[in-house]
Amino acid sequence: MAFFFVFGIGQTFFLDFLLITKRSKRISDYLLAGWFFMIGLHLTAFYFFWSGMYLENPYLLGWDQPFPLMHGPFLLLYVCSLTQAGFRLRWKHFLHFIPALVMYLALAPYLLGGADQLLNFLRQVQEMDFPWYYQPFIFMTQFSGLVYSAYCLWLLRKHKHQIESHFAYREQISLNWLRYLIVGLLGIGVIVALGIGIEGYLNVQMPIPREVVIFSSVIIWILFAGFFGIRQKAIFTDNVADLNSAPRESMIPVSPSTPLYQNSGLKPEEASELLPRLHDFMRQKKPFLEPRLTLPELAKVFQILPNHLSQLINEKEGKNFYQFINDYRLEEFKQRVTQPEYQHLSLLGLAMECGFNSKSTFNAVFKQNTGLTPSQYLKSVKKDSPED
Repeated sequence: MAFFFVFGIGQTFFLDFLLITKRSKRISDYLLAGWFFMIGLHLTAFYFFWSGMYLENPYLLGWDQPFPLMHGPFLLLYVCSLTQAGFRLRWKHFLHFIPALVMYLALAPYLLGGADQLLNFLRQVQEMDFPWYYQPFIFMTQFSGLVYSAYCLWLLRKHKHQIESHFAYREQISLNWLRYLIVGLLGIGVIVALGIGIEGYLNVQMPIPREVVIFSSVIIWILFAGFFGIRQKAIFTDNVADLNSAPRESMIPVSPSTPLYQNSGLKPEEASELLPRLHDFMRQKKPFLEPRLTLPELAKVFQILPNHLSQLINEKEGKNFYQFINDYRLEEFKQRVTQPEYQHLSLLGLAMECGFNSKSTFNAVFKQNTGLTPSQYLKSVKKDSPED
């Protein structure tokens, strides 16, 4: 077990080292590096206590007690840095760290006092027999991870709707990898909440100490974070062309308190006149063949304001931009798949020729629109075609 903890600590600091040594760093890299460094310190402090090394240096104990209240804010800031255009750290963001700061102030008499006093207090915390004023911190520790993880999942859901309204592709901007990691953190939050609840409030002794279960799950999460990060390439390397490659200026923010398109300026009669022109333009110019087409780019070549184009597609077609463009790509694929000049291409190769950016997107769009896989559709077309 000791090797597992030491390996996890080493892995955490190694990933942090990769982030720090990147040449082209964004604010998201700095936030993630700071967060991983704190996680490494948290794991080290746990191992320091679990292995009994604290007996030689007890004055190092206790400084990690507020760390659980800092993981959620770091996660939130990291998610915001990846999903919000032009994100900058403001003073208001540091308000999320106030509970941890207040906790440090409450712990100050013990942290700065004698070793015996500090050890006695930490044993009280471990046995859930602490002073009354410490109860709010235990409550926040129990639910902080759950609340922040759930909120960040909601932010990613909003991000998904945003990119589907402005981009005709999802690759490298969908942040699905981050959603998986947040779900993992949510699971750790559940373990923390249940562990404190079972041992602290129900007074039931778990067969495995809750700290061992919690920190083991954290190490497993770190290993998965490293795996997804390496696959994502841009997180831990200098290849920054993929992650967040979507032009952020093309994001068109809409205030949640304002009805959608209220101030757009596109009148209903104008929309009715523009719609057939838009379809003619799509069929003749075929801009959807560009895999990384965005709403502002299409609006520019069609000579219309981006917000007007978004309103036109949403209100007249009942679709978002992602669905609108991929429907045209799908129709183009259906037209080409039976033509002799394209028979040398595989189904995926032809899909790429029609503007699709990945196999998974092509298959998902095809299945959703036709109820068939591409190969099933091709078989049905050949079956229904007249014999020569």
